[in-house]
Amino acid sequence: MQLRYISIPGLVAAAGGDPWAINQTLQVGRPAQISALAGAFHGAGKSTAEADATFGQARRRFEAAWTHENGDNPINDSAEVQRTAQALGAQSERLPEIGAHLEEVAAALAEAQKGGKATISALETSLHELDDLIAQAVDMKQHVKTDEDRRALDEFIDSCENGAVDVTKRAVGGMHSIRDGYSQILRSGQSNLATEGFDPSRVRGADGHEAETPDTAERDVHNALGGDKGAAARVNGVLATLTPEQLSGNAPLNPEQAAVLSQLQAQEHGMTVPQLETAEQRLGVEKNMVGDSLQLMSNPSLTFPGTPLKVGAKQGSDTRKGGFSQLPQSVQDTLTGNESSRWSPGDMESIAKIVGDGNPALQHGTELDKAMLDWGARELHEELPHGQLVDHSLLHGDERAVLGDVFRSAGRDHLRVTDLITGGGHDQFLSDVTQNRWDDGGKAVGSLFSWTENPSAGEAEIAGRTAHSYATYLGRHAGELLELPNGFGTTSLGAANPELVQSFAHGLAPYIPNIAGEHNDLSRFFGTPDSAENQENDTWPVAKGIFSVLSTDKTASDYFNGAADRDIIEADGRFARDAGNHVPDVINHDEGLKYAARLKGLVDVGTLNASNSDAMAAYNLKKSAYEVLTKGGSFGVGALPVPGAGIVGGGAGLIGAAMEHDIVGAQPTTPSIADMPHTMPPRLVLDGFLASGQPLNGLGPEFYRPVDPQHPNGPMRIATYAEMPQAWRDANPIESYDGALSSALSRTLGNDTVTRVDDDIATYYNNIVHNPQPWKK
Repeated sequence: MQLRYISIPGLVAAAGGDPWAINQTLQVGRPAQISALAGAFHGAGKSTAEADATFGQARRRFEAAWTHENGDNPINDSAEVQRTAQALGAQSERLPEIGAHLEEVAAALAEAQKGGKATISALETSLHELDDLIAQAVDMKQHVKTDEDRRALDEFIDSCENGAVDVTKRAVGGMHSIRDGYSQILRSGQSNLATEGFDPSRVRGADGHEAETPDTAERDVHNALGGDKGAAARVNGVLATLTPEQLSGNAPLNPEQAAVLSQLQAQEHGMTVPQLETAEQRLGVEKNMVGDSLQLMSNPSLTFPGTPLKVGAKQGSDTRKGGFSQLPQSVQDTLTGNESSRWSPGDMESIAKIVGDGNPALQHGTELDKAMLDWGARELHEELPHGQLVDHSLLHGDERAVLGDVFRSAGRDHLRVTDLITGGGHDQFLSDVTQNRWDDGGKAVGSLFSWTENPSAGEAEIAGRTAHSYATYLGRHAGELLELPNGFGTTSLGAANPELVQSFAHGLAPYIPNIAGEHNDLSRFFGTPDSAENQENDTWPVAKGIFSVLSTDKTASDYFNGAADRDIIEADGRFARDAGNHVPDVINHDEGLKYAARLKGLVDVGTLNASNSDAMAAYNLKKSAYEVLTKGGSFGVGALPVPGAGIVGGGAGLIGAAMEHDIVGAQPTTPSIADMPHTMPPRLVLDGFLASGQPLNGLGPEFYRPVDPQHPNGPMRIATYAEMPQAWRDANPIESYDGALSSALSRTLGNDTVTRVDDDIATYYNNIVHNPQPWKK
């Protein structure tokens, strides 16, 4: 713009910033190109409703804000889609998600450009008006007669110049707000794109991004560590662009990423832990910068330029490999317990907090996480005396919650957790974990185990290996975990640390079939913990131990045993459907019924052991787990839904109610687990037929009971002998009831099935329950 009396450079200097320059960094972006690329990605694969909604909303925002400028030189959309699809391989269904994230960036950039133009337009209008007023005052000074009038005009001109500075300052603030708001959205979008497998640098230049050079990286890192949130946002924007391929060492850092990481490593190296914490806390929403930088500089898969270890140093030409030695010296000293360093319990707590505030996606096999987990394992072991369940808080005083914080934050690095729980000395670590009475019931340390329930993409193998290791430990040490020393008596692991046992239960729920001897896709990573000999002789000590330990807390039992009950329902229903569909020779392929019988036996044994052989308490545990499963609790609509829900009118609850008498059984009348009654195997199979909607032959109406008594005309189940009409029972002994069920089963499946079903189900169940505590023999 052209002004006669107001100096633009003078305004910029007085206002402390250049709003035109800030606006220019936004206006060079090309949102239309990003939007076109987003459309190509969105249309390249089958989209979810969520991706469609996100894309549609962002597209409407873009169209409302875009001024149809800067549309030349479009990005090669098809080439980018093809390149990304090839890189994603089997995960190419994520292409529409990438499109949605790109469209959000395009919309945000268009809105920022629109806001920037409006701010600059308003500024220039005000400046022109003030410049015109100054021109009029200057002209009037040529005609005034008195000094007083001249002074008044000078004061007026000064006020106009001050007004010009004020409106420019406001414009600088407004542009910073617009720019920072867009930067935050851009950074989030870049992070999402990187997570989805798209390299954000592919749209560099079109996204209005200000590229970091070695010189600007030095300045931005210095200012960010000093509390400049805008500088921290720029640094975080670069760190967020690292892709999984880069983090795993399969792709190098780009020059911008390398420059920023090099400066972070150099400038943080001499900072004390309290200084790092202060720097982090000053950054507000950008505080993850410090924790993220520590993760990246200690990632052994990364290589970055070396910079002399001092503030103000310029990037050098040599390179450094990420590792423990690249961390700030104060962090190294704290984690190694170096006597020469003046570390305190507060230093370790601060490090754990800094790491916890960082981005978990960057925690992928880093030396920082390894050192923290090693520190925690070492500290835990050194403080635990032998032969007694220990309240760890009494031993550590000021460090009361530090161990939990360390395991919670560093434990998000699942590669390093796998190393800890499967590597040398893992039995000692698991012993220390389970012999400690945790302040929080084991919730924090439990995060080292619960993640194996739902591992992220690419982590199935390490999840299976980790789960197998701690499952085997629990099973082999069940005897001591059921009777931990506690003062003058004993207690169970679940009573001492309920949250820890719940974490074990969640982490092991997907592996229940493997624990019980089944083979599936997970068997490559989680083989059956019991030896082939113990499977063949039906002792199953490890499986029984696992079910026993995980039943020592009611909530854990509800989850784990409920998941086992779900598998029983599914196996029974699968057999019924196969029979109903006339699968050839189905009776000779009844492995599912044998698995269901073994699983029922393991649940019965586990709950009895966990209840100190109190049969009624064990029954209540079983009943609670089954009810949670079938009545809309953790499994009815959650991560472990009942397979077959909806086959019978009323859904999962009715299917579960139909089989409750068969799976949970009647209230106990003896202190030990009785053999399976002859009436149960045929009733279990017949109930499975009813629950799966398969027809039955040969039973009169007196044998049926409504699943829901409130709906007598709804789905049915087989009545127990005790539920048969009194007149029928007066005329028929239990043998007649057994014969009627066997006859119905014969008519439904064929004459040769009754003995096979009775033998297979009863034998597999009875062999399990006959020896509930094999570790005692």
